Amino acid sequence: MPSQECSWAAALLFFMYLDPTRGTVDANERVKDIVASASALQASGPLELAQTEVTSVEPVSMAERLRVSGELQPISRVVMRARSAGKVLDLAVREGERVRAGDVILRFETDDLKSTLLECDSDRDAAEAELTLAMQALSRIEQLDAKNVTSKEQLEKASRDVAS
Repeated sequence: MPSQECSWAAALLFFMYLDPTRGTVDANERVKDIVASASALQASGPLELAQTEVTSVEPVSMAERLRVSGELQPISRVVMRARSAGKVLDLAVREGERVRAGDVILRFETDDLKSTLLECDSDRDAAEAELTLAMQALSRIEQLDAKNVTSKEQLEKASRDVAS
């Protein structure tokens, strides 16, 4: 019986709110009527539910699988280019594989790089030797200049040689 009372009350509220013949009544009167009917329902007593209308709710872990079609795009992408030409000896990862900072991605043949490094080292050593000679020459010319034995042009030339 309580469910019949609920359905009658719902039907009454529905017709009171949407009744087209009441279009001439202002909105305040409609609201007053709805509040009065709701108060009358509450005064009739508590709402009782049947055993079939009650269920217990418990937390349950849910696993949902989503099937989609299309192309996956990475969040971030890096294009790798070599600074100098060389032969790749070993490729440690495949395209699309996840890598972390510090992981070895590939190895180059280093014979050409080693010879280039040796050439640069020898050029550096030669430049250091030239600097040492230029500094020694400047020191001698400064000593001669202190005794007024050399010209200002020779002193300036020696200074330019050290700077270069």
